[in-house]
Amino acid sequence: MENAVQIVGKEQWRVERIKKAIRIAGSILDMDEAQLAALIHDIQDIQGHLQVFWKHPMSNTQVRAFATAWELCGEKPEDIAHRVFW
Repeated sequence: MENAVQIVGKEQWRVERIKKAIRIAGSILDMDEAQLAALIHDIQDIQGHLQVFWKHPMSNTQVRAFATAWELCGEKPEDIAHRVFW
């Protein structure tokens, strides 16, 4: 899917949780998945730790949106790493 955020993962339940986090963050940011895909290179859940690789430097608002989304998925909001993918 060209207009979707690339999700890295093998366990289906983790993939579904990431999709939920993307939907929630997108709602908070008032963006659809295609708009997020333009900003995010890929996203993965490694044992409850969300890693978001951005195509460009992320804003504080985007970081907070994913923290809120991850918390609403049942994880600690501080268990997220944001990195710019070069």
